[in-house]
Amino acid sequence: MAFAAYAVVLTAIFLLNIHLGSAISSPTALANDLVSPADSPQDWNLNTSIRPFKYRVLFKTVVKGIWATLPIAHDGNTFYWTYVTLSFAFFWGAAVAFHVFLAILGFARWERVLGVLIFLLSAPVLLAYYVVVNTREDPLAYLLVLLSLIALVQDRPVAMCCLSILGAWTRETTLIVPLLYLVYAREAWPRRILLFALPVAAHVALRIYAGFGLNTVKGIARNLAYPVEAALFLFIAFGAFWFAAWLGYSRASPTADGPALGWLRRSAVLAVGLIVLTSVTMAKLRENRVVFMAFPWIVPLALTAIRRMRDPARRPGHAGWIRVWVLGAVMVAGLSFAGFRALPGSWNAQVDQFALAPFEVFASLHLGLSVVLFGLCAEPRTKPLRGSTSPRIR
Repeated sequence: MAFAAYAVVLTAIFLLNIHLGSAISSPTALANDLVSPADSPQDWNLNTSIRPFKYRVLFKTVVKGIWATLPIAHDGNTFYWTYVTLSFAFFWGAAVAFHVFLAILGFARWERVLGVLIFLLSAPVLLAYYVVVNTREDPLAYLLVLLSLIALVQDRPVAMCCLSILGAWTRETTLIVPLLYLVYAREAWPRRILLFALPVAAHVALRIYAGFGLNTVKGIARNLAYPVEAALFLFIAFGAFWFAAWLGYSRASPTADGPALGWLRRSAVLAVGLIVLTSVTMAKLRENRVVFMAFPWIVPLALTAIRRMRDPARRPGHAGWIRVWVLGAVMVAGLSFAGFRALPGSWNAQVDQFALAPFEVFASLHLGLSVVLFGLCAEPRTKPLRGSTSPRIR
């Protein structure tokens, strides 16, 4: 039932992106996104000569391969629908795989559903094809990262290696998984080095075959030129759940963690740190789909913080507290949106200010939600009585 619900949510997301005039709103819009002639999106020139896109071949190969085998006219319109359908399928596959991954980590059913909804309703997915996000091969990369992590936490390193090779041909950020295996596995070093080196070698071989070179996208220059934009789009990637994930990590409960969740918590600093560092130095932060690759760590850690809210001893002790936090959230959201509107110079002048309104609304709402999460997570209902040996009264 949950899997069908994810498909319904994704359908609404795709319809929203089409309605907003995104890269998938029409075959012509898709052709423009793929740097192709208006009537021939199937040329896909973006992945032919431009670094680093020409090293991301798997998604393009799958889409063009299936399109070429269809028993219908091989024109731009059928290519467009093939592209959109496969993008939807990979997004849905990633949602299902994330549900399974959360189950392996030990989360209850309601927590798994909430985690997948956080994934689907995050800005890099909700606005995946709109203006500055530029989603293309990312749904397949999300799916392969999740499958690799599932294999890793279930002690199937060979399967992890094979999936990571596919990931290396999809998006280079997926190599974070074999790196974590190299660092945290409890196996002999020769085996760890081999299973890490194979996906890396697969990516290097592809770069040599396609024409080796450094990435031409100089993200750090862009991020330094527009620091407010960079900071806000970094925040927008997960919004309030950055804060919730920090709470979930900093207030660890080792006795409550199973082996899989314990491993995820131990690897979080390295994984999230490297992904954020890569996003800041090598990508434009406004394309926050790059930093969103950290969702397999951020969302589970956020769920552990949200789980604490269900502990009666951790809930605010009076309804007045809830009203205070909600009022504060509304004020913060309103002031934030007004501030974004008043700072046009912080955004890229080449992008229509109206086009950025959905991101400003999203950032404002999540700044307000951060206030609520702070209140619900940090405000205990009661204090220990003097002389009590219990840390709190139940």
